[in-house]
Parts: sequence; structure tokens; C-alpha cells
Amino acid sequence: MARLFAALAICLAIVAHPVRADEVSMAQEKVAKAREEYKSAVAAIRKDLSLLIDAKEATERKRPKPDLAKIKAIKEEKDTLEDGGAVPAWIDMRMKDRIAKAKTPLVTALTALVKAHILAKEDDKAALVEKELQRLKMAEALPATEAKFYRIVNKNSGLSVTIRDDIDKSEGSPTQEKYEEKASQQWEFIKQEKGDGVRIRNRKTGATISIPGESKQKGYGLRLLENPSEKSTDLWLLRQGKRYYHIVSVFDGLYMAVSEGSKNPGVGLIQWTAHDGDDELWELIPIKEQAPPKTK
Repeated sequence: MARLFAALAICLAIVAHPVRADEVSMAQEKVAKAREEYKSAVAAIRKDLSLLIDAKEATERKRPKPDLAKIKAIKEEKDTLEDGGAVPAWIDMRMKDRIAKAKTPLVTALTALVKAHILAKEDDKAALVEKELQRLKMAEALPATEAKFYRIVNKNSGLSVTIRDDIDKSEGSPTQEKYEEKASQQWEFIKQEKGDGVRIRNRKTGATISIPGESKQKGYGLRLLENPSEKSTDLWLLRQGKRYYHIVSVFDGLYMAVSEGSKNPGVGLIQWTAHDGDDELWELIPIKEQAPPKTK
């Protein structure tokens, strides 16, 4: 009799909390569809915003006394938009609502996927999806256009992360330099199949940016690594703000920064504690592939 009651209790639990094996798969399919719809919506919004900016520039140019400073500012707004940065502050409420509404289906789909993973007792996967969901909710800028390679530009100095031509890919340190369209100044973000973080790999050499010697000391200079680390010293989290990113080490939680907050070319990168300085903020600018980059 006891066995009968136990079996009955299990059946009732299953009926009360049905967890079909295909629930996660169905939720993932809905997320994939929502991502594509969001991507299309963002492309359409970008196109319309670009037309609005062009119209604003044309209006200013037709004035009896055009303001060159305003024209320059308008062109900078368009460049920022095309590089995946913040939308202009002057856009009307209808466009802002359109941007917000574009997220809604994807937010709904990701929320359902989190729940499906939890019901399937896949808590680690649920946590990863939850992080994506929170980033989507918090992001005030449109997502950057897809690109394979990026410039990594320091907000404080305006200089680009570079591998100098005179160092080998298996040694040396990344520095900040004036951008010259070289492959040694272009970087790819390699996502991991499991776990958090990306590897930041140089286009020219294939070397990744890493913390040498497994050091967790602030101020320690970053180095180049030829082969992937087994200790996550070359894995980084990209934490997006309105336009700029913090690049945070998975290994020790310290932030990628410029040594002594310098604005000078040739200065190396270090890891440092969070201090709200512009030397810890980075803009990721997609490379528009028109011609092969310089290799020298």
C-alpha cells in the first residue's frame, strides 16, 4: 500500500508540475525567432534614424547662415549611431517608444527560456540567459552592428589598443596608439561555448590579451598570449554602458585600464580596480570591411 501511495504522489507531482523534455527546445526556438525579429527591427530603426539625422543636417545647411559647429555635431551623431553608440538625445518620443517596443518580444522569449531552464533544473544555463536578459533591459543604446573585427578605443585618450610591429605575438604588451587602419589594431571577440567571457584576439597575430603569471595584483601590466589559457587569465567580460564598455577580467574581476591614466601613445595596458575613470572605459568600433587592412 505504501508503494502505491508513493507512486501516486509521484504521478500527482508530475501532473501538477509538467516538465516536458522539449520545453527548453521550444523556448530556444522562440528566442532564436525573436532575435531575428529584433535584428530586423533594429536595422529598420537605424535606417530611419539615419534619415532623420540627414534631414536635420540638410536643414542646417540651407539656413542663410549655416552653423558649421552644429553641422559637425550632427555628423558626429550619425557616426556614433553607425558605430553602435547612443541614439541622438533630440529624437521624439515616438521613436523612443519604437526602440523600447522592439525589445519586448525578445524580453518575453528570454524570460520564458529562463523559466524553462529552471524547470528542467538547468540552473547554470538559466543564469546565463538571465544575464543576457538583464543586459537587454538595461541597454539604452541600440545594439552595435554585427562585425567580425573591432577597434578598441580608450575614452580618456582616444587611442586604439595595438600590438606594435616590433614585438612578437608570443611576448610583449598591448599598448594604445593612434589608429592607422592596421590589422594589429583590430580585434575579434571569441565567445566561449561554456562559461562566461570572451577572448580578445588580434587580427594580425592571433595573440590574445591576458594577465601574465596568474597575478591578481592591481597595476599589473597585461601581456599577449599565443595559446589559450587554462586558468581563464585571457577571458574578459564586456559590460556595456550607454556607449562605452568596461572590460573586466573573468580571472580576478579587475578592469582593463591604461597605465597611470595616460593619454600618450605607446603606454601599456594594466589591470586595475574599478574607479569610474575614463581610462577604464572603452568604445568598440566595428571595422567596416571595404579594403584589406594594412599589415605593416
